[in-house]
Amino acid sequence: MKFAVLGFGKIGKAILKDLSTYSGNANIAVYDPQGVFPSDHKENVSFFRQDPLDQKNSKEVFKSDTVVVSALPARFRPKLFKLAEENNSRLVDITFGNDVLSPEKLRSGGNFLIVPDAGLAPGLTNLIVGRFTNDLDIVENVKIYVGGLPDKPIPPLEYKVVFAIESVVDEYVNPCTVIESGKMTKVEALSGLEDIEFGGRKYEAFYTDGLRTLVHTIKPVSNMFEKTVRYRGHCEKVKLLRELGYFSSETLKVAGVEVSPREVSEKLLDSELKNNDIGDLVLFRVTVTGMKEGMMKTFSAEMSDHSTATDALTSMGRTTAFPASIIAQLIARGKIRKSGYAPLETIGENKEIFDLILSELKKRKIFIMLG
Repeated sequence: MKFAVLGFGKIGKAILKDLSTYSGNANIAVYDPQGVFPSDHKENVSFFRQDPLDQKNSKEVFKSDTVVVSALPARFRPKLFKLAEENNSRLVDITFGNDVLSPEKLRSGGNFLIVPDAGLAPGLTNLIVGRFTNDLDIVENVKIYVGGLPDKPIPPLEYKVVFAIESVVDEYVNPCTVIESGKMTKVEALSGLEDIEFGGRKYEAFYTDGLRTLVHTIKPVSNMFEKTVRYRGHCEKVKLLRELGYFSSETLKVAGVEVSPREVSEKLLDSELKNNDIGDLVLFRVTVTGMKEGMMKTFSAEMSDHSTATDALTSMGRTTAFPASIIAQLIARGKIRKSGYAPLETIGENKEIFDLILSELKKRKIFIMLG
């Protein structure tokens, strides 16, 4: 088996750790043009301080005998997917940006395999929705609640940054695609605020744009949404920042210099909300209801994963990187045999593969409770 890991930030490091632990003596190549690589590593791991998407390097990266796992920033997705298609590669990509794959793209075939949005959410949540909806004749409701949080609320926003700050702000500004009464519609980010409990602890949840490919692959469905979970009071505070223009991308002239309020805000939030002395917590709950042979059925899945400040990997890092690594290893072993674009909900339709993925997660101390 051969793997290529693209990007050596927090998630890339977690992907490498998992591949090194569970893929035997497979050859693993890691690419990052700005990477700070360890001097002490296994013989089967090679590091390259190169741009994997560069024309000269890409032929070496995107080989037919290699499974590529990408943790590159979302802005590289178009080029990444293009190279995977052109080279008939097998790619697992954790990133997601503002681009959602079209129905035409999802239906397009080819000798390549691309598993997009293969992290936590979208990612694991899509896998679960695919499994549950496949067991129903009629899908009525799909509800997804997911959040990455500090393990305790921290003023002033009751939050710590647990993934890319650009993506965090996207959740507060991007219109959200939801399904209401069978029709696709847009709602405002941070709307739909409600209280929710996990493990007896109270939180709040609001609409974010996380359904991604589900709006095209799960049809027909009466109602479907994703909401982000935060400690109570967070929504009101970030909504105020948004309404005051702190997340605006329109530039302002300050002392003769053009500045972007959003870029300045992101820089400040990323600096002030790291809170490295606090552990993190990842929660999700997926509920699907519908009809099976004339009977109403309800399926649910719930996860709560926690890390401390001294753990080598954050909970967000584990729950994002490990699913992608597991999918890549199953592809390399021939367990997942698909072509074209294969979002995780299409992989989750296969109960054997679904159960195998949950079993692999359990080995890594990530427990998903089904009900």
